[in-house]
Amino acid sequence: MAGEPVMEEESGVEPALLEPTPEAPDSDPLEANFRRLVRYLRQIQPRELAKQLMVLAFELKDDAPDGSWVGLKRAPAGRRMHHNREGGLVQHILQMIEFALMIYHDNPQPFKGVVRPSDLIIACFLHDLHKARACFREDPAGRAKGTPFEYLPDVGKQLPNDVMTLWLVNQAGIKLTQDQINAVILAEGGYSLYRHQERSKLAVLVSMADEYSALVLRK
Repeated sequence: MAGEPVMEEESGVEPALLEPTPEAPDSDPLEANFRRLVRYLRQIQPRELAKQLMVLAFELKDDAPDGSWVGLKRAPAGRRMHHNREGGLVQHILQMIEFALMIYHDNPQPFKGVVRPSDLIIACFLHDLHKARACFREDPAGRAKGTPFEYLPDVGKQLPNDVMTLWLVNQAGIKLTQDQINAVILAEGGYSLYRHQERSKLAVLVSMADEYSALVLRK
């Protein structure tokens, strides 16, 4: 989607957060997308939460020092289904944020007093964040077959994916609202053990954004 929707200013909080993120060189599209994501995180209110989420993004950005897994900047969103290429996860997150904000700003009345633009950015950012930490590694043999990454053997054995995301958030000292947690757990556009549970309006909109990015854009 073209451009970055401007968020509504939320009363009582100063809009400026940190220094502007410089544009990345045209030769590094992965870095450019990562910086676009950081600019969205900077818009989150309250200010302190925005800082915490930006710190988390930078902590997850890089690959493991020994190359055993890929980090947020390079990770795919999946192995086969969609965005299964280098940088696919960040691109998927950006598409979700932009779609969710577009729907919100086009018809804000159903969400008034319940969902804020900040909630949408937070929930979309966290939706697949477990994939940025010890989830994928490069698969040289699969690259020629269109699957350049593979899951690590122990992924999902200790913690379910959504619980892994909440663990990362907890380790960063970030406190989420019940609606935001509901969206992390229940907004899965694909298969989920929890789809029969009641979803908040936030979770429904994030789920729609997930499916739109994964099934319509699929880029």
